[in-house]
Amino acid sequence: MAGDHYVSQTHLRAWQGPDGLLHAVRKSDLRVFRPGTHSVCTVIDGNTNPYLNNPRAIETIIKPIEVGYARAVAKVAAEQIDDESVLVLAGWIAYVETSAPAAMRLGASMISPLVEEMAKDVEAAGDLPPAPPELGGKSISELLGEGAVGVGVNPKYPQALAIEGWTERVRAYSNSCWEFLLNEHSDSPFFTSDFPIIADPEEGAPHLINKVVPLSPTVAVRINSWIVPREAQEGEHLSHFRYRVRSLDRSGVRRIKR
Repeated sequence: MAGDHYVSQTHLRAWQGPDGLLHAVRKSDLRVFRPGTHSVCTVIDGNTNPYLNNPRAIETIIKPIEVGYARAVAKVAAEQIDDESVLVLAGWIAYVETSAPAAMRLGASMISPLVEEMAKDVEAAGDLPPAPPELGGKSISELLGEGAVGVGVNPKYPQALAIEGWTERVRAYSNSCWEFLLNEHSDSPFFTSDFPIIADPEEGAPHLINKVVPLSPTVAVRINSWIVPREAQEGEHLSHFRYRVRSLDRSGVRRIKR
């Protein structure tokens, strides 16, 4: 069994104190504790997925990204953004939002209603045997409506679906508009979490959701939501990429942290 970090240690190290430890807050009771990067944001066999042909394929994807992450963030901080850095960061964001436990739970909750409707359709077509006496002879529709039965989706299944589409996700991000956000206020650093991806509705267009991700205490990125044209979807990575670098004032830093 392997302990796999769904938020990479190379990301967490940016928040280490001089003693090599993190200043962390436990969600369950809001207690402050001082862990090392190796002991948080990890799940046993988190990157093992039985729905993939290669159950450890996720490790193959994430290893080069983890190796290049610190360099990519340093390049952004120095405003020396290059193609490799953008692809590394796009890959890292795609990994976290598909393999963090929160992401997998969200994926499972989206699939469950679809499975329920499929079960009802199959039953309506007469393709299900009658319910056993133990269930009172009621139909699936009745049992689901009463809450007597429910659909449970293995979170590994939506993870596998997302990993299968990982290249397309990275392509979409690398063909979007990015804002690199620099925090020069040392007394008010960004913080991170076990799911460090912030949903940020577009001002004036709340149906469009941007993604804001802290990359270090001093650097964050906003990937702006836009309708990706066909040529961007089918084009090479970075063929439609554009970006700008912006230094945030205190109110801008505060907004992201909130």
